[in-house]
Amino acid sequence: MRLLKVYGPMAQPRSAGTDAILQAGLVPVCARYHKGTMNTEYQIRPAIFDDASGIAQVQVASWKTTYRGILPDALIDRIGVEDRTKSWQKILTTFDETGQGGAMVVETAGRIVGFGSYGQQRDAELAAAGFGGEFTTIYLEHAHQRAGLGRALMAAMAAELVKSGETAAALWVISANTNAVAFYRALAGETVAERADPQGGDMDECAYGWRDLSGLIG
Repeated sequence: MRLLKVYGPMAQPRSAGTDAILQAGLVPVCARYHKGTMNTEYQIRPAIFDDASGIAQVQVASWKTTYRGILPDALIDRIGVEDRTKSWQKILTTFDETGQGGAMVVETAGRIVGFGSYGQQRDAELAAAGFGGEFTTIYLEHAHQRAGLGRALMAAMAAELVKSGETAAALWVISANTNAVAFYRALAGETVAERADPQGGDMDECAYGWRDLSGLIG
């Protein structure tokens, strides 16, 4: 892995409303957007054990639309909702039992259409560079993208990381996932590390980091 020089925070200064949100222990939980002739209301809330199936369905569907042409078809086709549900049941149970990390879901009309998870940084070099938190996953169904939900989901997770004592966080993304790369750059994420595909293929990755998580919240 090649850790890149970090030049300081690129995020915007903490907004006046951010302090109030953190002091109250709250994060914005609802977002509205206008699409066509229909107003749709979304809720972002902490995930619970019973959300495992809904999370798994979003993840499997997202893998098929996002990674087709990036990851091997055999790998994508091997991922099933049943196995992912069991995995998320274990993950959510671990979050609940340890109190470390968590997940947020995006709902509309009682159905999960997106989710994200976060926790302590697992990459030792990124942690040593000051990125104590990690955004481990973020997925939205294709039909619900480009509506500000990804930004709202990142804000909700950033607020939870700050409440747990973290001030900075990073994530890894496949470099060929250009839509995700553009999204993180739009959120003022800075490239802080790179690593090549150990198999010599096209699976190079880059890490995006935020030195000041309040910039994601505000």
